[in-house]
Amino acid sequence: MVKYSGPRAINEQDTKASLIQPVLRALGWDVKDLDEVRREYKLKRQHKPVDYALLLMKKPCLLVEAKALGMPLNDVKWTNQIMSYAGNDRRPNLATSCSGANCVVRH
Repeated sequence: MVKYSGPRAINEQDTKASLIQPVLRALGWDVKDLDEVRREYKLKRQHKPVDYALLLMKKPCLLVEAKALGMPLNDVKWTNQIMSYAGNDRRPNLATSCSGANCVVRH
């Protein structure tokens, strides 16, 4: 359970630690096993890193781009960002933008 009582927004780092990682754990992902969950993952050296890559058999199957709680995930900027991470020959089938409260899955 996350406790928060303040007027300020929850930033991306707090969203990842307090909301996204607990959801990944609840879904059965071992966030401490680097063969399952990688942070700041680059599909290729020249790419910018995505916040999380969920791996099956050491290959990315889902990319997760975290955003601060309350960010509008339907913004074309975020859609382009996550699709640019997934847009190559090694791309996984799914990519998602997640703010902790909402997730938008793209394929």
